[in-house]
Amino acid sequence: MQQSLLDHYGTLEELVGQTADAYREWQRLAAELEDIETAQSERESRLDLLEFQVNELDALDLDTDELENLVAERQKLSNVTRLAEGLGAVLDAIYQAESGNAQSLVASACQELQELSQYDESLAPALALLEESGIQLSEASDILVRYTDNLDADPARRDWVEERLHAIQTVARKHRIDAKELGDLQSQLRDELDKLRHAGERGDALAKESKAARDAYENLARRLSAARSAAAESFAEAVTNAMAGLGMPGGRFVVSVEPVDLAEARASGLDRIEYRISANPGQPPMPLSKVASGGELSRMSLSIQVIGSGGSEIPTMVFDEVDSGVGGGVAEMVGRRLCELGGTRQVLCVTHLPQVASQADHHLRINKITDGKSTRTGVTALTDNERVEELARMLGGVEITRRTREHASEMLESGGREAGASVRASRRGK
Repeated sequence: MQQSLLDHYGTLEELVGQTADAYREWQRLAAELEDIETAQSERESRLDLLEFQVNELDALDLDTDELENLVAERQKLSNVTRLAEGLGAVLDAIYQAESGNAQSLVASACQELQELSQYDESLAPALALLEESGIQLSEASDILVRYTDNLDADPARRDWVEERLHAIQTVARKHRIDAKELGDLQSQLRDELDKLRHAGERGDALAKESKAARDAYENLARRLSAARSAAAESFAEAVTNAMAGLGMPGGRFVVSVEPVDLAEARASGLDRIEYRISANPGQPPMPLSKVASGGELSRMSLSIQVIGSGGSEIPTMVFDEVDSGVGGGVAEMVGRRLCELGGTRQVLCVTHLPQVASQADHHLRINKITDGKSTRTGVTALTDNERVEELARMLGGVEITRRTREHASEMLESGGREAGASVRASRRGK
């Protein structure tokens, strides 16, 4: 939070982004180098295993479609007798039977239909289809005859196919994968083996790249530190001046930008940033929480947020006791600063001072309601007329006079003008 406000005040966002990018690149390369160095001790044993596995797969020499083809061939060789018997029956039915085979029946039908078509030409399409079926029966017969002639029941071939499939399945089981995945595994193992064989070269290159990335980050981080130190002086001076106008005269605000070692590097740079305050002249600046009271801390926060307006991503800010211990002109300045801050975000303020309340865009009255047994808190949004009455009450106490109301009305009108000017100023600042 403190760092982001300072960076925004010094318009250092671009340099901050470059530093963060350089840090991430350095860390990425350093992590990759560490992985290689960690794996170096296991490199030799892993190399031996990979070389054995790759050699085994190379010796297996499995072609792309070989497994599928072998499975199909085994199925065929295991059912040669059934295939031969079935094909004989099919050939008898369509061609080889002495009588009643399909080809002879179709041929007889064609001859009869050819004679009949002389009497009615509309039978010609049916004749053409029968003739075509006869041709297809003949071609099917030729294919089946050739298949039958080549049907091999060689036991030696069947044994070789079984042995080949067994060898493939044995290697697949070693790697606990399906035999179909052996080709992909072989490619993966070869890639890993190649990387390990060249790990030394990659390690040397990574070491150089990592050092270059570290140097680039360090250069940007040092530039960012110098820019932050310059911005810190101006920021501290501006906040100190704002403090004086908020009832803290003699106080001093300091932005400490302390360098850290490269071992403590972060994406945000090489700085440890801390806001410090000296509440009274002669006192050394100390962290805010150690020297500031509740009211002082609220006014300090208000001063810092106004000066560094826009550097915080907090959409809503709540101030309590920001007017503690102040009044008169200082209270009015507190109200102006709150109004100015409200131009860029939502600001909620708990106050008892009319000088502060009169400059708000909205006024909510909070009161306690009790029936003697329980107590409730009520919150009421006030209209303009009700605001005048409430401001008059805050000004005059129990007895409210006409003059008190006039004073309250004047304060409300003046506060509205100040609010408009503050909003316009904040918009111009954007």
